[in-house]
Amino acid sequence: MPSLSERRILVTGATGGIGSALVKRLDAEGASLWLAGRDEGKLSALAGELGKAASRHTLVAGVDLTTAMGRQRLLDQLSQTAPEQRPSTLVHLAGINHLGWFRETSPDDVTRVLDTNLTSTLLLTQALLPLFLGQPSANLLFVGSLLGHIGHPGYVAYCASKAGLKGFAEALSRELEDTPVRVQYLAPRATRTAMNGPDAEAMNEALGNTVDSPERVADAIIKQLTRGQRRAVIGGKERLFALINAIAPKLVDRAIARSRADISRHLDPPAQVIQD
Repeated sequence: MPSLSERRILVTGATGGIGSALVKRLDAEGASLWLAGRDEGKLSALAGELGKAASRHTLVAGVDLTTAMGRQRLLDQLSQTAPEQRPSTLVHLAGINHLGWFRETSPDDVTRVLDTNLTSTLLLTQALLPLFLGQPSANLLFVGSLLGHIGHPGYVAYCASKAGLKGFAEALSRELEDTPVRVQYLAPRATRTAMNGPDAEAMNEALGNTVDSPERVADAIIKQLTRGQRRAVIGGKERLFALINAIAPKLVDRAIARSRADISRHLDPPAQVIQD
């Protein structure tokens, strides 16, 4: 595997909690970065934090990857770049969350979560895939969630989107087995970012869930990129819980049912979509 200092890495959702932590880690490792985000001000501020090293990075600001126009704009910029300067690695982090009872979630919020976390990811990957297939070797790393392995009350649309992302990464990995492109998937547990508001923070505390810092997840991404591991889950206890859910889901049903009162206490107030 090429060292990080030899890689050109495209990061979507670069200004989010995990995204900005990852960008700083990758910058410190000497990687050349393409940073994609819809907020030009936030991208510029992030580049400013990188200091002089920002000159070796490319900002792709104002692109809404949930739209065909935004995806085409990113594709055009990459296509107009010399092949040897195009990204050879994609880390896909763009995403939003929603906490609240599904029966009270608006159709617009359901659509936004699915479009942002799943549909746009598939369509962007499909659009960029020819460029990555043209590289001598390439990596596509998709950051999902443990909630894509374990359905949890209050996160119905989010769980559906992340379960779809897990299936997509697995299927694409097998489809591209005989190509230069390696597909990787990481499932973090709860992470302390703006995407998880006060209600989610309080519920995680009440349920005794471990909550990682964005830097912890960034380190896991770097480790996976370096080692080439196809699948990874953060947390030994969480990995076991996901395995139990796969082979004996009734046990997880009962465990979550015992936490119903704590879950309800944090879901009954009105919830809003929060974008990282």
